[in-house]
Amino acid sequence: MRAAALPELVQRAKVHPDEKRIAAPTVNKLLGGVQAVTVWGFDNGLTPDDVPWADPFARMRLDEEEPQREPWETAELQLLFRSPVFTEALRPDGGRGEAAYWLPLLGLFTGARQGELAPLVVGDVARQDATEITVITITENEERGTRLKTASSRRVVPVHSELIKLGFLDLVKDRRATAGNSAPLFPLLRPTEARSRACRRHHWRRFRRR
Repeated sequence: MRAAALPELVQRAKVHPDEKRIAAPTVNKLLGGVQAVTVWGFDNGLTPDDVPWADPFARMRLDEEEPQREPWETAELQLLFRSPVFTEALRPDGGRGEAAYWLPLLGLFTGARQGELAPLVVGDVARQDATEITVITITENEERGTRLKTASSRRVVPVHSELIKLGFLDLVKDRRATAGNSAPLFPLLRPTEARSRACRRHHWRRFRRR
């Protein structure tokens, strides 16, 4: 399909209407990126002055459904972090050890998705020499199943001071000493679980219900 011409793709879509398609938000992001390039080219004289030009992407956006996920309210966060996992060091089997404790905290203080955090390896957490700041590098890792939605999802996130106070760097230090930089940060989270979005959601939903 990558080598197919556009008319072929359109025809296939008509013949196979139930095939999975790129979601509307992804299409709009891609259109926005191409639009930015074309507008920049026009503004910087790459389009001849005698050629009529109008932004062809201005009206191409697809309608998007309202997101089903609601942001966490403060009271909900307080209830979550008052649970025995955080107050009594409880580590339920389904939570896979320290992953039960750290993944919600990392999500809270980094804004990263669970699917980006679950496959982290020890070497993804390191101190930058230039800034002397410890950061988490979020990037693709096929072996551990990290696949990012866009190139811009590759990023470096400073480790929040609250995470440091809670002992996150001690966890990293212990894992580095016992298993090395290439070891998974959460070893009890099996590679198939770190890779499987459905499995992560199952554990997380069960924990939230309780």
